[in-house]
Amino acid sequence: MTIRIDGTNTAANPGITGTDTDTGLSFGTNEVSINTDGTERFRVGSSGELGIGGDTYGSSGQVLTSQGSGSAPQWAASVDTNKVFAHMAFDSNQSLNPGGYNVSSVTNNATGQNTVNFTTSHGSTNYSVLCAGCRLLGGTSSMSISYGNMANGSVEIFSAGPVGTYLNLADTSVCILT
Repeated sequence: MTIRIDGTNTAANPGITGTDTDTGLSFGTNEVSINTDGTERFRVGSSGELGIGGDTYGSSGQVLTSQGSGSAPQWAASVDTNKVFAHMAFDSNQSLNPGGYNVSSVTNNATGQNTVNFTTSHGSTNYSVLCAGCRLLGGTSSMSISYGNMANGSVEIFSAGPVGTYLNLADTSVCILT
């Protein structure tokens, strides 16, 4: 195969090509692009960022996901948002732990009654609430968790002890599943 170094350094006529003159590498100021069929497919920028189809760099926390054979990859959220819509955890003092996903805040309406507010609205009320590692404040492990007042942007979670009185959650993870 012959390597050619004399194109116009564009996507349609890259600076470095083989016998296929519209497929190869082109160079900009502190960046390099990979081109096929006369179109820029990937770009590596001056800070090492990876652009898809040119300068589409995605945002912090996103990952590249395959769109199947014959299709270009796309940037997507790193959590499979088709399964887990939101996640939060309460520590032993019933405080919301940092590092949750898609939860803007939790409003304590009363003892054992919290409204979870989503950062991004769900778009429907077709979701479920799953509680794991459940414990109520004060060490009670015999409990029930229920939810209601489901809305696109929030859901209310209720936690009750063995005699039906509401108690606050502690050391508990809650997932909103779609």
